[in-house]
Amino acid sequence: MIQKLLRLYITVCWSFFVFLLLTLPMPLSQTTGLQITYADKLVHFFIFGLLSYFIAKTLELFTPTPSPVWGFIEKHHRTVLIASLLLPTFYGLMLEYLQKSIPGRNASLLDSSAGLAGSLLAIWIYHYVKKHSKPKLLLHICCVGCGAFVSQQLGAYFQVTLYFYNPNIYPQREYELRLAETKKIAKKFGFKLLLGEYTHDEWLKLVSGHEQDPEKGARCLICYRERLTRTAKLARESGFAYFASTLTVSPHKLAQEINAIGLELALKYGVKFLNRDFKKQDGFKKSIALSTELGLYRQNYCGCEFSQHVTRNT
Repeated sequence: MIQKLLRLYITVCWSFFVFLLLTLPMPLSQTTGLQITYADKLVHFFIFGLLSYFIAKTLELFTPTPSPVWGFIEKHHRTVLIASLLLPTFYGLMLEYLQKSIPGRNASLLDSSAGLAGSLLAIWIYHYVKKHSKPKLLLHICCVGCGAFVSQQLGAYFQVTLYFYNPNIYPQREYELRLAETKKIAKKFGFKLLLGEYTHDEWLKLVSGHEQDPEKGARCLICYRERLTRTAKLARESGFAYFASTLTVSPHKLAQEINAIGLELALKYGVKFLNRDFKKQDGFKKSIALSTELGLYRQNYCGCEFSQHVTRNT
């Protein structure tokens, strides 16, 4: 909240400064001469460029949280860019109109054009900086079939690092197969890959007493929490801004419960959780299509021995 108020304060103060600079009366002797004319255009270029940049930096914080749909960040960013161009442009035109009645000043289309050029440069710089300073995200990947699709989607907006931590997978040859596929996709798309330990015996102790639970029961919730907790801890220790999991892309997983756990852990460990249901807008179907296109292995059960008897795609 303090950051929001500070950015808003700076933007309002600069807007007021621009108003004073362009509406104060000027001696007639200062309104003529080639040098003064060029200097005047440079002033307009600079002050409206800064105004656009301040508006963009303020709007990125005040724009309402977007809907959890694919492309939401792109739409949000586009709205900020358009508003940061239009608001200073209309403000500049209004000030030019006021200058018609101010002693020593006159309305000038060239002044407005210089201000517009400054705004265009400013929002281009803002866009370039934003594009090349993506926040770091640690993405827990449960299997490469789901991970390839989700990592590709998020890679457009985040610096994605994959984290393969799945001590629930059984038998070990299945674990090794999924890990090998994950390494392959990480190399293909240029993602860094971090590996968690394969501690299946410890995982069995963790879910002890829940062996007979049905799928999506208490055992699964324990498993979700264990993997997300390790992801959140690693994200905090390694300086990631966000953490997320590909678990929600599967229709056989409880997305609402997974996201609730993630948000709880975000508060506990001080790292933002990307609260998304990746199966929405045909996310699961798209993950299957991408897996087929890339020739990736897709398992027919969740991972643990207690789900192995159920044939399914995750």
